[in-house]
Amino acid sequence: MDEASAHGQLSTARASCPILYCVPHPGAYRRHEGGRHVKFIHYDSTDILTGDLIADAIADYAAVLGANIRTDTIAVPTVGEDGAVQRTTMLIGPASEIVVREAPDDELEPEDAAFIRRLRDAAATCGGQQPVDADGRPRFVGAAEGDQAR
Repeated sequence: MDEASAHGQLSTARASCPILYCVPHPGAYRRHEGGRHVKFIHYDSTDILTGDLIADAIADYAAVLGANIRTDTIAVPTVGEDGAVQRTTMLIGPASEIVVREAPDDELEPEDAAFIRRLRDAAATCGGQQPVDADGRPRFVGAAEGDQAR
């Protein structure tokens, strides 16, 4: 893994099979004052625990990549079994089958607006096709300061 991947930078992937590995990463938590706290991303028979805005942004990005027949690797801020923040690298694209679901309430949630902004910005450059937006919800919520509204 290169240094850019370890720090959450996005890179174009050419492979089409899912990979998963974790690297330690110091991260920030934020205390929630209501609303959702954390979500699981079910990916390649593994449940990955992360913040709700991060999980939703990954689903948004995967949809844009799929619409444009592109792939990417992303280093996702996640919560490990010991409760420590780490980075979990995912390969996502048209063949990815990810499921995002609510996790049991947790007082702390990993927060990384810069990560969500990188996904949003990468999505804007990956092609002109947009995914079908059946639910009509806003995409990449959490990319802007104070952008927590649902």
